[in-house]
Parts: sequence; C-alpha cells; structure tokens
Amino acid sequence: MRTAEDRILDYMREHKKPVTISKMAKYFIVSESTAKGSLASLVKKGIAEVVPKSKPFLYRLKHGIDS
Repeated sequence: MRTAEDRILDYMREHKKPVTISKMAKYFIVSESTAKGSLASLVKKGIAEVVPKSKPFLYRLKHGIDS
C-alpha cells in the first residue's frame, strides 16, 4: 500500500502549482496532521520546499526534481 507521502509526491509531480496542507488532506482524504507530516518529510529529504512568504504555507517541488 502506498503511503500518503508517496501519493502527495506523485500529485506534486503531475500538478506544477504549489499545494497547501489543507488541499492535500482533502484531496487524499487524510488528516491535516498526516498531510503536514508528509510534506514536512519531503522538505526534510530535500525533495520539496516551502514557498517563501506564503500564508497559508505553500509547498512545491524543488527545481530539477520533476521526475
């Protein structure tokens, strides 16, 4: 079974716009804490980044990590 992190990463690869925790939680029908943890893990691994000065926080893939 695929993790929420895997599904969110696939979504971010397919959809180029930055995402919010709330949008990912609703889209994948998971809790906001699960979506937040998954996005935080992707940031920690260097795959994603937080868009500077965004409220609510927006997450996007780092440049060059599209595949």
